[in-house]
Amino acid sequence: MHIRQLISDIQAKPERYVKEMKIEYIYNILMGFSGASSNISNDLMDFKFNLWFLKWLFIWIKDNVDPEYDTVTFVWSDYIKKIAQNEQDEVDTFFRLCELFFEDYDKKAGYFSWREE
Repeated sequence: MHIRQLISDIQAKPERYVKEMKIEYIYNILMGFSGASSNISNDLMDFKFNLWFLKWLFIWIKDNVDPEYDTVTFVWSDYIKKIAQNEQDEVDTFFRLCELFFEDYDKKAGYFSWREE
């Protein structure tokens, strides 16, 4: 399983992966997964998600929510907490932004337009 599939599976059947649908729980399982799978997987997307989602999210917030946003954190769930309205919105926002992240990656758009494999 790769991180993209895991995110989709968490969204579809959260009870298999997390005690409650909270952004902190999702963050912990994904960081654990990407850390462990980077040692055994040939698919670099697990590593790339761990490395690039945080920066991509920061840029997305500046472009789409608040151009003056300057909070710096090393935990992407903190960014989502800042822009969401409540706990349910945190989770919904995360899944929506993951879709955009993977779309940008697949199209080599936005943050990924300059990256080479």
